[in-house]
Amino acid sequence: MNEQARPFDWREAAALRWRPDNVQAVNDNDVRSFIYRWYAAFERLQPAELFLEHFDPASMTFGNITTPDDFRTWYTGWQAHCPWDFHDIVAMVVNRTGPDSWAANVLLNHVGEWFDAGVDRTPDPGARGRLFARLLRQAWDLQHRDETFLIHRIDVSVEHVVLPRDPENPDEP
Repeated sequence: MNEQARPFDWREAAALRWRPDNVQAVNDNDVRSFIYRWYAAFERLQPAELFLEHFDPASMTFGNITTPDDFRTWYTGWQAHCPWDFHDIVAMVVNRTGPDSWAANVLLNHVGEWFDAGVDRTPDPGARGRLFARLLRQAWDLQHRDETFLIHRIDVSVEHVVLPRDPENPDEP
């Protein structure tokens, strides 16, 4: 008996979008996992070299940082003033842009504590720094190469600052 093929339903097409050609291949969830681990490494104050090994030196961009030395300088300053921070991912959209490359857009709450004089220079060890909370948007361009991810660029923009409050209007949220 010759069965007539039934037309695709839009729900089936949506499900088949995720059907892999190779279940062992790197996919969008591997990208998401890498990005989560990236933020967790910042929260654990990992050494700058851990981050730098994932940047493509030929196209490195992290906000306005474009060289490994600039990253080391920025990160040393960050660690000197910020003893802790936390990255809460609000939304993440990952899109494959090539056989081994992806674009990811991340919206995150970034909170922490900042010491203007530096953590080591604060006279009272029990003193609190200024808390900060801001909404960041990051656009990632990355590639999977040699069993790891290589970042070409992470564009960073501050979408909204929650803390510190404006000293001119301290009652405004």
